Amino acid sequence: MDAFTKHWLRLYNCLLAGILTILGFYGCTSESPDEYGTPHAAYELKGKVINTNQQPLADVQIVVGQIENNQFLQWDYNRDTLYTNSNGEFIYKNDYVWPRKLWRAKFTALQKNGNISIYKADSVDIDMGEPKGGKGWYAGKASKEITIIVKEKENAE
Repeated sequence: MDAFTKHWLRLYNCLLAGILTILGFYGCTSESPDEYGTPHAAYELKGKVINTNQQPLADVQIVVGQIENNQFLQWDYNRDTLYTNSNGEFIYKNDYVWPRKLWRAKFTALQKNGNISIYKADSVDIDMGEPKGGKGWYAGKASKEITIIVKEKENAE
């Protein structure tokens, strides 16, 4: 490689480094800095499970999860399993979940003594609404209170 080519390559490298340095400083002074991470939100779901006689049901298993709908299928994920207390109440909290407004609670009534349940397994879809109060990647918080009425099986023995 001759001296003339080396000289132009060195000059080209210096010019390129200078331009990239100026662009780098320009990017650092922008008003909205880049954020790294993923969008997330905090959700809280409180509820009570009762039977058709308005009596609270204890030890009901509830699987709470988000619903994703597209034109081909429906799926739920970020699931968590909860159980109602002696007053039939449950609470679900998750502070770092992808922001989605539709959730589903699937429930089955269990018996502590091992008997077959006299209640139907079912599910309820919940519109949590849009999270509020967020900034940047944090979309905010959404909460909801629900009451689930569990029906008895028709063939209860």
